[in-house]
Amino acid sequence: MGAGRPTKYKEDETIAKARAYINGDFLMDGDVIPTEEGLAPYLGVCTSTLDNWEADYPEFLGALRELKAKQRRIIINMGLTGDFQSTIAKLILSSNHGINEKSEVEKSGNVNNSLTIEFVDKK
Repeated sequence: MGAGRPTKYKEDETIAKARAYINGDFLMDGDVIPTEEGLAPYLGVCTSTLDNWEADYPEFLGALRELKAKQRRIIINMGLTGDFQSTIAKLILSSNHGINEKSEVEKSGNVNNSLTIEFVDKK
């Protein structure tokens, strides 16, 4: 017999409850977007338990992917409409979803030449 407490994970029941949270119950708990931090107490567990379930149960991993996709979509849309502050939306998208600003610089000509940039104060 394994050490520790028996799991609270009940496949059909846990997945159904997680999906209910993802699909709107997060709003009833006062969350603006669905989060793992909101899902854990909704399921009666701590966030580290969600990490364990994610590793142990492929169905639960699928539910967490749905949560992250919905979270990403809400943040993008609310950022575009101005309902979320753009700086916070950008921060969450870059830190939690791997979406970053990208700028490319192309240099042409002799690449062995050095580049000098001079900043001039126009007072």
